[in-house]
Amino acid sequence: MSILAIDPGNIESAFVVVTDDLSSVIDKGKLPNADLERYIECAPIRPWYRNDPVKHIAMEMVACYGMPVGAEVFETCVQIGRFEYIIEEYRKYATYQRIYRMEEKIAICHNPR
Repeated sequence: MSILAIDPGNIESAFVVVTDDLSSVIDKGKLPNADLERYIECAPIRPWYRNDPVKHIAMEMVACYGMPVGAEVFETCVQIGRFEYIIEEYRKYATYQRIYRMEEKIAICHNPR
């Protein structure tokens, strides 16, 4: 089994596909959003997917930290919705979870700063 993780952006988004034990990276990249949408839609036809299907999908979600935000943040929110619409097709095969940046920082750095 593998994990697909997405770091969405307003113009480009990053992704990584890793084994479920996080021991190896299967695929990774940073693509224009339209290309990543096609990548997600076509994942089942990729050779790595046949050998190691995605069973978990995680995507970073924006959160309010009391700071003013610009148009880029709202465009990122729209893009998250587009990705989630595509991911909905996988929901019968894979779990999906939104991850917040604060959770990432604490998990990786053991500190919210």
